[in-house]
Amino acid sequence: MTETYRIIDDETGESRDIACLEYDATTGALVGVVTPLEHARVHDGNLFHASVYAGLIEAAGSTGLAFSVGDADAHVRLGVSSAGNFQIELLDEFACSDNGAAVASSNMHRGSASTAGMAVYLNPVVTGSSLVSDDLVPAGRGSVLDLRDSEWILESSGSYALRATNVDSSGSAAIGLSVEWYEV
Repeated sequence: MTETYRIIDDETGESRDIACLEYDATTGALVGVVTPLEHARVHDGNLFHASVYAGLIEAAGSTGLAFSVGDADAHVRLGVSSAGNFQIELLDEFACSDNGAAVASSNMHRGSASTAGMAVYLNPVVTGSSLVSDDLVPAGRGSVLDLRDSEWILESSGSYALRATNVDSSGSAAIGLSVEWYEV
């Protein structure tokens, strides 16, 4: 609902109608004024994305991503999609004997020249880790663990890993991993 008011110019005496901010008649809340932070980050050129189809992972096999955070904290949201049962672990405090293959990251504002400070790697060799979060992506059509509503703040200059293990004993299953982040 939008209210319209008539104002009179003190100097000229002319009147005109103006519209005030739109609000919801039931709740009184302003409509269309608040911009989600992530949307603002896109416009600022400070929202990044990296994703990879990790392929078919054999039963009891693992794949994952390593995150090497730059000079600023990384506010991270994760996504996993699979065709099988996968245990998903977020890890820190680990040794990494091999970072794995670099995964290209993209600035979600395609006209921005800003680059990410955080590096992402596929299939790191991780040992001696500390478990931060443990989830399951169950098998089924469209199996997705959408952690984009859960934001993790990864400390600057830190290293973290996302490990996905196929816990389905019936065989290989496909999996895709993604991460979106902004840096502050």
